This record gives sequence, C-alpha cells and structure tokens, in this order.
Amino acid sequence: MKKLFPEKEKSLLLIVDFQDSILKILKDKIVKMLEKNLTILIEMAKFFKLPIVVMEQNNEKLKHTNEKIQKVLGEFYKPNNKLFFSGYRDKNIKGIIKSSGKSDIIICGIETHICVFQSAYDLIKDAYNVFIVSDAVGSRYKINWQIGIEKMKDIGCEILTTEMLLFYWLEKVGTEDFKHFLPLLK
Repeated sequence: MKKLFPEKEKSLLLIVDFQDSILKILKDKIVKMLEKNLTILIEMAKFFKLPIVVMEQNNEKLKHTNEKIQKVLGEFYKPNNKLFFSGYRDKNIKGIIKSSGKSDIIICGIETHICVFQSAYDLIKDAYNVFIVSDAVGSRYKINWQIGIEKMKDIGCEILTTEMLLFYWLEKVGTEDFKHFLPLLK
C-alpha cells in the first residue's frame, strides 16, 4: 500500500523561505492562513519531538523568517541560508536532513511552484517520502500554487492539509493530546 501519511517517528518538518520580504507579495488572506497553519505544524513538530529545518532564501538580501513564526519556533529557530531555489542542493541543508535519519519530509512555506517544488523534487530524487501541506504552502498567483501542487503530486509527493495530518496523528478525540491542540484550531 502506498504511504499516504508521514510516520511521526520518521518525520522532519521543513519550512521553506517564510520571509516577510517574500510574504509581502502574497494576499493578506493567504498570509494569515499560512501563518495559522505553519503555527499548527510547528507546534505539532515540537509536541511530537520532530526535527525542524528552517530555510531562508538569500537572507542577507531578503532578511529572515517572519517574526511571528520565529516566536512560535522559539529555540528551534536556526535559519539556514540558501542561494539555490532547492534547499536540498545546499550542502549544509542536505547534510542536516541526511544526518537527522528521517525519511518522511513534511514541507511548508513559499513559493509553492519554485522553492517548495524544487526542494520536494530533489528530495524525491534522493528517495525521501515527501508530504506537502497544501494549506501551508503559497504562491503569488493561484495558478502557480495549483500547478505547483499538481506537479508535486505527479513526481510522487503526497498532498495533505494541516488538519488532515494533525487529526491523523491524534487518532482520537478526548485525549490529552487532542485537548492540547484544540485551542490552535479555533
């Protein structure tokens, strides 16, 4: 059977270029959705003790990850500058991912059709299981987001939403884990 969801113990969260200088080209409504869903994904990663890798595109020029997301990351905010569109082509980032020992890579960030897609493509080529959180990736134009998602599906990525992943991992209502995440969903 095809692997439809990442396994917690095999997963790593990869945050792609969630920088204000790039966010400003997106519609406010999209930015709010992305911030909310990235927050949930980061809290999931922290709660389930997953490694988090933060990539920033040319951060000398484009600056750093959005401050709200930096605060959510807290001690996990360790930015990795990259010049390649695919973060996996950067030797440092590739080394971090490889040394994590994780095989399931959960990707969120921007832009869907450029850096998210190219990173996913290179990870797939290197035999990782790649999971794209469709409501936690964004592009300036809907057509670019849509084609980016379609192409990632074509190359073998699994497409999820934030809530699909969260509820799959939680498995059951009424647990302490479920109660922990309930406030984030409102």
